[in-house]
Amino acid sequence: NAQGVATGARLPGDFGPEKRVWVAEVPPGHSSPVVWGDRVFLTGVEGAKAVMVCYDPVDGRERWRAEVPGELAENVHRTSSPVAATPVTDGNRVVGYFPGFGLLAWDMDGKEVWRRPLEVPFVVNGSGTSPAMADGKLIVCVDGQGGKSFVMAMDPSDGRILWRTARPAAVSNYTTPVLWKRGGIAEIIVSGNLRAAGY
Repeated sequence: NAQGVATGARLPGDFGPEKRVWVAEVPPGHSSPVVWGDRVFLTGVEGAKAVMVCYDPVDGRERWRAEVPGELAENVHRTSSPVAATPVTDGNRVVGYFPGFGLLAWDMDGKEVWRRPLEVPFVVNGSGTSPAMADGKLIVCVDGQGGKSFVMAMDPSDGRILWRTARPAAVSNYTTPVLWKRGGIAEIIVSGNLRAAGY
């Protein structure tokens, strides 16, 4: 739930250069790595293109790399990156959000399974939001300038839009939606600029 918690994981208590198991060269970007089973996923920039890269968590070798169509987003703060979104996976496919294109999904072996180009509004300093999984749905919030902001839920297996809600009052936003369950109610919470909203 994007809380940085690994329930039941047995993580090492010591970290340091002498304790590392492997080192891998990665493309520049601001994505966090996502680990699922025997896969580590990361997005980045290679030349003038965005890429999704998969590594082996045992030895750090690159398993596959996929180039994203379209141009890199240009309206990015000098300390940010045109590829800032962390990918998300449900264990069957991995999905990346790339503001210069939209959403792309690959299977765990790097075969593209679907793509959904999106019109992304102008975002001051560049996008920082990441897609999220919630109750089996892929959630993405695209907030920007000009009254074109929205949040939507998709079927992660085929990219079909399940619902899309306009957020006309929302302006440039950099947060990732989270799932909040209270009682029998499940909500998608988006912490936006000036207000938080639940869907």
